Amino acid sequence: MITHKKRMTRSELLKGLRLRLLFVPLILLASNFSFAVDLNITANFKPDPHNPSNNTFKNTTPNSGYCASKPSYCSSGSFSLLIPGLITEARPIMAGQTDLRQGAMLRAPSEWRSFDVVSSGGELKTVTVRILGVGATFYIAPSVQSITGIANSRSAHRALWSGNDWINAPSPCTYSGDSIHTATWYSFFWRTPTNGICGKTANYDIPSFHFDGISIMYELKTPNPLEMPQGTYTGQLNYTIGPGGDFDFGDLLTPSDNALTLNFSLSVQHILDVRFPPGSERLTLVPAGGWQQWLNRGRRPEKLFANQSFQLWSSTPFKMQLQCQHAAGNQCGIQNSEGHLVPVETRVTLPPGITDSHRMPVNRLPLSTDPSFFLLGTYVGKGDATLHFEVGQDSVKQMTDHAGKKYSGNVTVIWDAEI
Repeated sequence: MITHKKRMTRSELLKGLRLRLLFVPLILLASNFSFAVDLNITANFKPDPHNPSNNTFKNTTPNSGYCASKPSYCSSGSFSLLIPGLITEARPIMAGQTDLRQGAMLRAPSEWRSFDVVSSGGELKTVTVRILGVGATFYIAPSVQSITGIANSRSAHRALWSGNDWINAPSPCTYSGDSIHTATWYSFFWRTPTNGICGKTANYDIPSFHFDGISIMYELKTPNPLEMPQGTYTGQLNYTIGPGGDFDFGDLLTPSDNALTLNFSLSVQHILDVRFPPGSERLTLVPAGGWQQWLNRGRRPEKLFANQSFQLWSSTPFKMQLQCQHAAGNQCGIQNSEGHLVPVETRVTLPPGITDSHRMPVNRLPLSTDPSFFLLGTYVGKGDATLHFEVGQDSVKQMTDHAGKKYSGNVTVIWDAEI
């Protein structure tokens, strides 16, 4: 088929184009914007030969906020983070306010919360977090001396609030340590053992009050890294901020952000190392007591065997399996020049701390071309182990029928942490 295309002139082309403009009324809708703060928390696990029983992650997140400025008041296992940019609106505080929600207060989520972390390989584990404390710097205007009429700033801060100044935490919050202040601000930190409102009642009218420099103290419960495949595990935990939220500063002090996301990254770096003494690549299978009984008395050996010791370092579950030059079922074998093949049974004994898939000690466990799986209860460093090779009685009888022939074969033992 032959088709013809008409060449259109520029004027004809323009005539064929029509432009329709549709004007739509522009409506601006009011919206409640959501502002969120993200904090990153990292931890890793590396086996420590000097502390083989260690099976916990090390928190590698730099402290900021309270524990950075007052490290002596933060016990081992507790950490603090400054929530950047989080601030509350400056509002007046009325003296004698009986409703803490209309005054100076805070509440933090102290209960344990669980969430999942997942590796790039899809492995899922559970992490648990709780908030141990919360602190901030509150700012007042004018100065505390101007508000109270007391010249000494420390005495003025004490007189400003019922229950003394803010180093003295109101129930259910508790004392945590030192505080610092000037005439116009006061830095404090309170422990939060239970989930409840902690607030102070002002004894004087305060024209302007707000929180800034808000930080939290947290504690992690991580899974056993010895039961986790190597990799990086990531997950998130979300908190709400604002009236009635997880972090609550009352109905008066409106926060600048209404959500806090903790981004977790847990890195697991395992070790699996096997070391053999020099010359271990060649073994000779012999009967108990050597070959003299066979040579001198013609007494057939009951079995042939060889043992090979080695040392093992491991912080991860692993599998072992055989690769054979001469396969004999799911075992390896040795073969003579005529092609006669006999199986060699291969077994392994592993050091304490390593069990089989049934959580039983590994003592002369048979290996095969199918993988055998091993679990760890603790990090094993320089553990003594043995490979056992054996030709059974029936096979030895067959070999003696081929006296004068040499049997040989390669048996490759594979250790693999990728299970």
